[in-house]
Amino acid sequence: MSRFLAVGVAWSIVALTPLCHAEQPFTNEALARGVNYSVGGNFIQFGSGLAFVDLDNDGDADLVLVGASTGKIGIYENDGTGHFTDRTASSGIPFSSGLVGVSAADYDGDGFEDLHFTRWVGDTDLLFRNNGDMTFTDVSVAAGVAVDGAGMASCWGDYNADGYLDLYVCYRTNTLSNTTQNKLFRNNGDGTFTDVAAALGVQALDEPTLLATFFDYDNDGDADLYLGTDKGSGFTWHNRLFRNDGGTFTDVTFAAGAEAYIDCMGIAVTDLDRNGFLDLYMTNVPQFGHLLLTANGDGTFTDQTAAAGVELFHLGWSTFFFDYNNDRWQDIFVTHSDSADALLKNTGVWPLTDVAPALGIVDPGLSHCSAYADIDLDGDLDVAVSSLLNPIRLYINHEGENRHWVRLKIHGVGANKHAIGAQARVTHLGDTQLAEVRAGCNYKADNERLLHFGLGENPVVTDSIEVRWPNESTRRVLTNYLPDRTWAVWHPSRLGDADGNGSIDPDEIAEAIQVMLDTAGSPIEPGQEIYDLDGDCDVDRTDIIAMIATYSTVGGIAGSSPGRVPR
Repeated sequence: MSRFLAVGVAWSIVALTPLCHAEQPFTNEALARGVNYSVGGNFIQFGSGLAFVDLDNDGDADLVLVGASTGKIGIYENDGTGHFTDRTASSGIPFSSGLVGVSAADYDGDGFEDLHFTRWVGDTDLLFRNNGDMTFTDVSVAAGVAVDGAGMASCWGDYNADGYLDLYVCYRTNTLSNTTQNKLFRNNGDGTFTDVAAALGVQALDEPTLLATFFDYDNDGDADLYLGTDKGSGFTWHNRLFRNDGGTFTDVTFAAGAEAYIDCMGIAVTDLDRNGFLDLYMTNVPQFGHLLLTANGDGTFTDQTAAAGVELFHLGWSTFFFDYNNDRWQDIFVTHSDSADALLKNTGVWPLTDVAPALGIVDPGLSHCSAYADIDLDGDLDVAVSSLLNPIRLYINHEGENRHWVRLKIHGVGANKHAIGAQARVTHLGDTQLAEVRAGCNYKADNERLLHFGLGENPVVTDSIEVRWPNESTRRVLTNYLPDRTWAVWHPSRLGDADGNGSIDPDEIAEAIQVMLDTAGSPIEPGQEIYDLDGDCDVDRTDIIAMIATYSTVGGIAGSSPGRVPR
């Protein structure tokens, strides 16, 4: 009898234990999903960019492509299921020569993301204002950003804390005798920009910069600047880190140990080791391999490349961190132009291992640029890759949907409506992940704006979600928020103010009461977050009373009430 009991117990354990399974592959579904776009042979320009960006504010990532031999800028609208319609012809964006890179940002604060394109020697860069209806207007000259140079990547951040996004543009200075240096275009808030790079000492002189990124390396709330420099492996040039000191910059490259004498062609940013500070992974030439610098939390970095096993001795270009399988650990994707692309799986125990061949996300061509987004809104991240003389590849993720996740749409205040520079810390089962909202965050490319956090096998609620907005100490902490949802996170000044007019009115209080009645003590669902004033994932009497108090003292008549609050 005891033998049979033991067998029964064993089978019970097997039944209750998650079965190990071969991970599901990525599949290239570009044509099937409506993306028919081929990249030409712009070898001297080192690849062509792309961007996932929600151009029409409907909650899904649209796709912007450059590099066609015809000069077509591809504008592809997502229908919400990950299928795309080519809107190029009706977009108002003409075919243009010399296109190289693309980044997106809402520079004029109207809520719609605009598009910046870098171009090669002989053609000036382009800035297209988003009209809000999937059409665009060329404002390059009027805005003052129509520069002729060996354009590479561009990125955005509010370096001077005035609420408007500023633009940093990288030029491969002294290429084809073009001496244009990097530009930092300060946003004047009136639709125009002023180049302040030389005045602030961040123009990089004659260095051949390929890309840059704004990120808060020292966790003080402002946008620091990191430059990725080509040809550093010959010890002629190196990368540069500029600390933001209240709108001015201090070169802390060597003090921070961030000089990186590499041919830097890609920069990825995340908190890989979960110590609460953002780390850097950079691509390089095959002779020396790629580079991982982890932040120590004291303003310095340590080279952890060998320990993590992420050297990859190939000619690397774009790279980004993303949790492809939602197991709570950030993985690394890298494009190569001399070998297959790589997907380095992180299990939390180093070294990382390349699983790209097994998962079918290996592009054998001359790959340069890549970006990610959850295009089909199924809770995992899909990948687009641009390769010379090849159609765009759109890899659909089939593995991440096997685990849990949470996604955050952080709303900004003022002109920075997409909260570029905001940071979120999601704690789940005691582990904290850190991510930052960035714009122009890869080599000539841009990822979707939402922050994505894998939560693993356990579907329990998050311990906490903490968001800090850029250039201020304001934080908001949410608790008990459910997994497998995309949550809007509102600045404290917007709570209860659903129409965004700056005050709480009786209609909004009535709507909050209706949400309370509808949910009847249950957790709220996406779309109701703005009425959860105390951040505990429900709308109850505490929230209603807080709204009434705000209405009575700020937006309404003291002592008035919109009606009885249900018990």
